[in-house]
Amino acid sequence: MTTETAPECVQGPMTGSAVGRGPVGLVLAAGAGRRLGLGPKALLRGNGRTLVECLVDALLSGGCRNVTVVTGAGAEEVATILRGSDQVRVARNRRWAEGMGSSLQCGLQTIGPGTDVLVTPVDRPGICAEEVERLIAAHRPGAITAAAHRDEQGQLRRGHPVVFDAIWTAEVVTAAHDDVGARQLLTAHRDIVELVDCSDLDDGEDIDVPADLHRLKLLDRSTRHCSDGGSRGGGRGGDGSDGNGRTAFDTINQGAGHASRGSGARPASGR
Repeated sequence: MTTETAPECVQGPMTGSAVGRGPVGLVLAAGAGRRLGLGPKALLRGNGRTLVECLVDALLSGGCRNVTVVTGAGAEEVATILRGSDQVRVARNRRWAEGMGSSLQCGLQTIGPGTDVLVTPVDRPGICAEEVERLIAAHRPGAITAAAHRDEQGQLRRGHPVVFDAIWTAEVVTAAHDDVGARQLLTAHRDIVELVDCSDLDDGEDIDVPADLHRLKLLDRSTRHCSDGGSRGGGRGGDGSDGNGRTAFDTINQGAGHASRGSGARPASGR
């Protein structure tokens, strides 16, 4: 009898074209949300939408050519919510319990070499299309470009999203481990990491514990300009809609019975 080992990272199809301008978006959405205690944070809902949908919409509306979402806990439900978009690929990380590092590896290996990648964990409800646009516009060839936000003392702190030029992605795969992700690589190469101040758009906070759940109110801003939503968040084309007030996922899921949808705010991991 032979035993087959299941792949550690199971890649779903990308039915649309992978060709285009802008980086590929990567959303790390594999965590179980144990500290929060409400199940996977990707499935948190605010204003009728899930956090993972809002993050994907923000990345696409902000200029990413397509988006890869790495799943783990709640993988089937997340995949069902995202089904139908030819700009979204789902990669299932079977090692998700090892920490965010394995999900970062899974996502970058799914995307492959030779591509700039914009990375964010899913528990960042404050990210909006305007912030993504600003980061992409500021990125220069060969660089690592990170959104930054000022703390209470006015100090600029590196956060998410982060754009890795194609020349860095292989090194990120090698460096990622446990729940560290690319943190050590970013620290080691701080001299070439370009910080882009996004404090006027987003405070950089994530959803990690129950006290953070108020941040879900930010989710309705994901595809609009941050200034339109009252607290920092944004989009392209005014509201990121199709002209009838519908975003990509509104069109995809119309009549599909997906009442779950949400958003959030803060820089985090897929914990």
